[in-house]
Amino acid sequence: MPDIEANVTGTPQNGMTYDLNGTDYSAAQISSVVGTATVSDGTQPYFGWGWRSSHKSGLGFFSEFGVVATDIDVSLYTTNGFENADQALQQDLRGEEESLKDDIDKLPVFPVALIGITYTF
Repeated sequence: MPDIEANVTGTPQNGMTYDLNGTDYSAAQISSVVGTATVSDGTQPYFGWGWRSSHKSGLGFFSEFGVVATDIDVSLYTTNGFENADQALQQDLRGEEESLKDDIDKLPVFPVALIGITYTF
């Protein structure tokens, strides 16, 4: 199974602020916040059920449904690296990472559904 990953960049507009671990930071203070969330990376346990219409030559159909175990990793940082100079900001980013990881961990498996067409020679 390929890696399942989301990459995001947050940039507040019109004087808005970031709420990181309960502390407000303005865009002027930290610029943009960049985040990566990886749900599955590498080899993970998988349980599924599949069906294939035929093993004979010609056109066929298949389907597969299952779940794959998740291995969550969340990373947040500022585009200008301000967290390297500000210990409080760094701790707030790590706290926000844990909060996001806890939210994603509420579903310990990721659903998988495949439907396709095959041609066997």
